[in-house]
Amino acid sequence: GVLILSTPNIASLTNRFKLLLGMYPDYLQYSNDGVGHVRYYTASVLMSQLVHHGFSVEKLTGNFLPAPKPLMRETIKRLVLSPLGSLLPTLSDVIIVKARKKK
Repeated sequence: GVLILSTPNIASLTNRFKLLLGMYPDYLQYSNDGVGHVRYYTASVLMSQLVHHGFSVEKLTGNFLPAPKPLMRETIKRLVLSPLGSLLPTLSDVIIVKARKKK
């Protein structure tokens, strides 16, 4: 079988800027009660973990490159930001991986 996995990218372009400005990254949910995501990934950590658990990564891509809200119009997102997310998946908003269990 094939594993198709997507996860928020803690190292997305937006999150890098937010951290530089001392702001909390997107998708990181903090609560004193301990709720929220347990694991956050960069592309390299996700691929390393998959390989460690016996998968071979066949493809790594991203959904779109984050941009300021005025540039997030659907046409620009589809024609420019989505291709950039595929080209630069380590900066994309979401990491998408296709992997297969090694025999």
